[in-house]
Amino acid sequence: MLTDRITLSPTADPEPEDYLSTSLGVIFPDDITNQHGDSSTPVIYTSPTFGKIFLSLADPVGEGSRRLFAQYLWNAGVFVAVGLEDALATSSSSSGDGVRSGTGMGGEMGTGTGARTERGRWMQKDAWDVRSETVLELGAGTGLAGIIAAKAGAKEVFITDYPAEEVLANLSVNVERNLSPEEQKRCYVKGHEWGFVPGFDDAQAEEQKVVHGSKGEGKSQTAHGMDFPKYYAKHFSRLLLADTLWMPAQHANLHRSISYFLSANGYAIVVAGFHTGRAKMAPFFDAQALAAVGLEVESIVEKDPTGREREWKSAERGNGEEGRENLSERKRWLVIAVLRRVGGQDGDEGERE
Repeated sequence: MLTDRITLSPTADPEPEDYLSTSLGVIFPDDITNQHGDSSTPVIYTSPTFGKIFLSLADPVGEGSRRLFAQYLWNAGVFVAVGLEDALATSSSSSGDGVRSGTGMGGEMGTGTGARTERGRWMQKDAWDVRSETVLELGAGTGLAGIIAAKAGAKEVFITDYPAEEVLANLSVNVERNLSPEEQKRCYVKGHEWGFVPGFDDAQAEEQKVVHGSKGEGKSQTAHGMDFPKYYAKHFSRLLLADTLWMPAQHANLHRSISYFLSANGYAIVVAGFHTGRAKMAPFFDAQALAAVGLEVESIVEKDPTGREREWKSAERGNGEEGRENLSERKRWLVIAVLRRVGGQDGDEGERE
């Protein structure tokens, strides 16, 4: 199961609550833990390919930064890491008929040409294989997906989150701890506030700017300037987004960032958990809203940590009381989507200016 790759490692003397939290899957086998660790409890992701990845978690300063929930590793981030590893595995071993099997979530993943299968349409080799690709992780949290991308052979990886100093500092620690010196040369940690890209109207930027408390925590992109975005328009062939859809007010900003950074023939992999509610996530995939920034959904499916798969639905499935989704069941599921540019192209490939 997906969460089998995660273990917790308290930094101080463990409290009884720590032992309880690490045993919830045994005590409540029908439930699923969808967030892992905290600032005092690092997370260990065990990779069958790369060994143990040790991840510390940030301790955000101020309520505004805490509400961004970058201080946890979510199952969506674990899924992206597993998917990147599966794509690496499927590229190196194949059966006689060309169908390749992954290692992490089970089932048929795809074919050597990247064509989708009915049971494995979330796993497109051409989308999830990051070898020699330029990769950008948005809303990175712990940076797990970006770290796996670097280890999987990406040519260049930018790991980004909201420009709060403590969040970026923690990301840098995780990169330095888990990547070799050679891998670190290809990996960069940057602050990026969604939507704050060249061409974003100044008045809109001021209106959308997240207002934080005193002491300078969580400086906005307007304070930092746009030195990072302005050099990377349409530069990245792979974008990774894990659990970034729970704030509907930020969907337009997220669309704007994806459209700005994604290269002509690139893919944006978007994975999110239903624990915050389907209604909050569904508008992100609205076809008109995506088309307005030149994007479209290439594939979309729902999957749970045991490998079950079902069709994506934008409306609640109504298996609980009063036609609403059962909360315990809902939190088990993830939406896995691949976005690309409308028609798969948009001018040049986005070389740096």
